[in-house]
Amino acid sequence: MFRTRLITATSTHLKQFYQTSLARQGWRPCVDDIECYLQLDPTGMYVGELNAKPIATQSAIKYQDGYLHFGSTVIQEKYRKFGYGRKLMEFCVASSVPFKNLSMYTTPDIAKKMKESLGMISH
Repeated sequence: MFRTRLITATSTHLKQFYQTSLARQGWRPCVDDIECYLQLDPTGMYVGELNAKPIATQSAIKYQDGYLHFGSTVIQEKYRKFGYGRKLMEFCVASSVPFKNLSMYTTPDIAKKMKESLGMISH
């Protein structure tokens, strides 16, 4: 069973998974990145779990004036192409309503899917 969990200030295990996932993708997360984002939006950091095992990460940071930014999307390689990333994204979108503007850095394939499912415009 897939579920999405919110990372909180006391979610030590989930924070560690998040940080490790980014580092394994070649990103260079700083030690306190998660803490900074949680200060900005305590409801913006998520981990997707399959059968209680963390397999994915997503941030959906809400800024002032209805601006939402998606980032840090990582699905462990062996769990890709099963729809878990989409489930995680849909949960994050639903948890962030209402918003006026949404931005994200992504691949051309995902940008196409976001245009089809959410009506996003790629720039």
